[in-house]
Amino acid sequence: MDDVTPLFHARPKIGQSDERALKYSATNIAAPDRLFGGEERILETKFRRTVGAVCLGLAVACLVLAGVVRAADVYGAFTFGTTTITSSSCAADAYGVLSSQQLNINNGDNVLIDYNVSWSDTRTSPATSASHYFNMTVSYPLRTDQWASHAAVTTGSSSGSQGLQISVTNVAEGNSITIALLAMVTSAGCSPNPTSDTASGTILLI
Repeated sequence: MDDVTPLFHARPKIGQSDERALKYSATNIAAPDRLFGGEERILETKFRRTVGAVCLGLAVACLVLAGVVRAADVYGAFTFGTTTITSSSCAADAYGVLSSQQLNINNGDNVLIDYNVSWSDTRTSPATSASHYFNMTVSYPLRTDQWASHAAVTTGSSSGSQGLQISVTNVAEGNSITIALLAMVTSAGCSPNPTSDTASGTILLI
């Protein structure tokens, strides 16, 4: 009979140590977390802690940013003052344009009040000196009045301008801001002397 190669080979006998090795390998295959589970759990814990720290940091940053963004500069009024002296007369004018008698704001905003002033002396130079004076006073409840002023002296053939601004900081809804303006020119040639003008207005914060 010809030799026939068997389809299945008989399993060779193994020793006790080999059996233990096979059992260990089989156990590890059945439960791979014994080999890798520890490292996976450590990585997962680190990942969760990192994500938690990032989320906390973002939450704090958002709260801080919200506080920073909330305060804004809001224009409350544009006001003007002028003085003029000629060889025969003097004139002064103070007036303003309120952005709105009721101004929409957020608590904590800053309200800006502008006072743009200018002066003119058309007399032939040299002439008797003339003093030009401008003042803006802003009142807000429970605070000391704020004021801004400018003065100039002319002796003919001159003119000029200046911008003044007051910022009423950290305002609150329901309060009001009162503005008082003064424009004045003083000189021996003025009648009356001094010649002046005043204006006032109130802004309600809503």
